[in-house]
Amino acid sequence: MIGIEGHIVVYGEGAQTLRTVALDRRGEPVVPSAATYSIVALFRASTADTRTVQASTAATIDSVSTTISAAGGPDTANPREISATSAAGILAGHRYLLGDGPTEEVAVEALNGTTLTLERAPLYSHASGAALVGLEISGTFPAAEVNDEDNVKGGGGPYAVIWDLTIAGETQVTRELVWIRRSHVRPFLTLTDATKPDPTITVRLGDRSDPDLLLQVAHEDYRNAIRKVGRDPADFYSREVGASAVRARFLLLASMILREEDNRQFWRDEWDSEISSIQIGRHAQGTVLTDRDSDTADEGSSTAFSHPFTLS
Repeated sequence: MIGIEGHIVVYGEGAQTLRTVALDRRGEPVVPSAATYSIVALFRASTADTRTVQASTAATIDSVSTTISAAGGPDTANPREISATSAAGILAGHRYLLGDGPTEEVAVEALNGTTLTLERAPLYSHASGAALVGLEISGTFPAAEVNDEDNVKGGGGPYAVIWDLTIAGETQVTRELVWIRRSHVRPFLTLTDATKPDPTITVRLGDRSDPDLLLQVAHEDYRNAIRKVGRDPADFYSREVGASAVRARFLLLASMILREEDNRQFWRDEWDSEISSIQIGRHAQGTVLTDRDSDTADEGSSTAFSHPFTLS
C-alpha cells in the first residue's frame, strides 16, 4: 500500500502491484463502481514519447463480497476478531470495508479458516450479516521501467500513478507518487526488541493503543526524520543507531498515551539525542549513506556531511 512518500517499487524485481483505497468527499473509504489508471514519468518532458509508461487501462477492484456470521466490534469478547461467512479471496495484509452503515475500513492481520484477526478492533459495532467487501484498487507498475538501471540512477522518479475512479456517479481523478528504490526499507525492531527496556509497557497500554501499530508509527517517524535532512531511508543504512532511535520513539509515544511524565521526558531526550546524531554534522558511527546513482559508499563506516553549525 501507499506510504507517506508514495508507492515504492524495488529495482530488479519486475512488474509490481500498486494498491490504493478510494476516499469520498468526506474522506471516508469507499468502493468505486469503476476504476482505470495510467502511469507517467513526471521527470520526463510532457512531450517525450517515454513520459507515459502505462497507458490508461482498467484497474482491478477487489472482488471480495461476503458478510460476517456473528456480531463484531468493540463490545465483543475479542474485538479484533470477526467471523466471515466465507473467507474466499480474503488475504492477510489487505484492507476491506466492513458494515452496512456506518462503514469502516479494516485491515486483516491474519486468518484462520473464516476467523479473521484485524490489525485493530473496529470502531463501530456490526451486527451478524453486516457486509464485508473488498476495498483495494490495484494496478501494475511495468517491469521494463522498474528493471532499468538508468531510472534508478536518475533518482528513481518521481512517477505518478493516476487513478480515474467513478464514485457515486461522479469522476474522481487522484494522483499518487511512485518511486523506484534499490531495496526494501524494512523495520528495525520487533515488538519484543522495542519493549526490552520496559517489558510491562504493553500490559500498561491495555486497550488504549495497539503496540504493533504504535511501533509502525515509530518507524515512520524515524524515516520522516531522515527525509527531513534530505536522505532517503532506502539508501541510508543505520541499523543499530536506527534501532535505538525507533525504540526511543516507540517508548516515548507509549509514555505519552499513558501520561507517564517521567518516562515521557526520559524517552523524549533519548529520541532527540539519537536523531541529532544522525541529522547534524558527521553522522553516527556505523551508519552509511550510499550514492543512489552508483550504489556505492565512501570508505569507512560513516560519511561527513557539512552543516551550518559544524566546523569543517
